[in-house]
Amino acid sequence: MEEIHKELLRENFTYLKENVNPFRVIDYLFEKIILTAEDVERLKKKKTISDTVENLVRVVLPRSGPDAFSCFVSALNETKQSYVSEFLLDKEKHKQQKIIEGMLYAILLTAAVLLFIPFVCLPGCLLPMLHEI
Repeated sequence: MEEIHKELLRENFTYLKENVNPFRVIDYLFEKIILTAEDVERLKKKKTISDTVENLVRVVLPRSGPDAFSCFVSALNETKQSYVSEFLLDKEKHKQQKIIEGMLYAILLTAAVLLFIPFVCLPGCLLPMLHEI
């Protein structure tokens, strides 16, 4: 799972605990080979729904491979919990926009510095050549 998706799950942990019905999601993820039989057994033995979601989100999904997040979102959609998947995808979009804005800022800052350097360096670099003329 990508770091951005791990962060999304962590940052929205309380929301997920309060809004996800895990049992249909667990079966879907097992069918898609994201969860092992042992994962399913361990998750279904939890005493409360909240404990099941907690274990799924904090322990199982982050170590379940690169497709775990997208399969989790698909599982939410397939199990009529699309309001949760839409919430996560909206948060992901916002987080990616922040990353892109940061990258653009760094690029613009670098470009400004690179454009400014010739004006600082040029006079000093030209002085020895001017004396030769």
